Amino acid sequence: MRDVEYRAELTELPFSEEQLHELLEVFRTGARKESLIPNPVANWHVITKLSEQLLGKLWPEGERAWEKLSNDEIHDAARLVLKRNTTALKAGTHEPIQSG
Repeated sequence: MRDVEYRAELTELPFSEEQLHELLEVFRTGARKESLIPNPVANWHVITKLSEQLLGKLWPEGERAWEKLSNDEIHDAARLVLKRNTTALKAGTHEPIQSG
């Protein structure tokens, strides 16, 4: 279920315009590396993957970290992360989203 939520969040981001930065902040503040609930874990994986892709680090430093980025940069990064995940799924090399 975490994988479905992870992919849903990555799919949602490229279609978000006016509230994109706020949506990223919702994902960041709701993120948990460990949880029995799928959403917080998916949030954590989305934020870490996008942060690595866009900011060059595992975790963004506060809510203002995303403000420097354009919507197009965030959209492109989300699409790229989703594409990599899809490729890994098709190739059978995908590692399921897990806590911890």
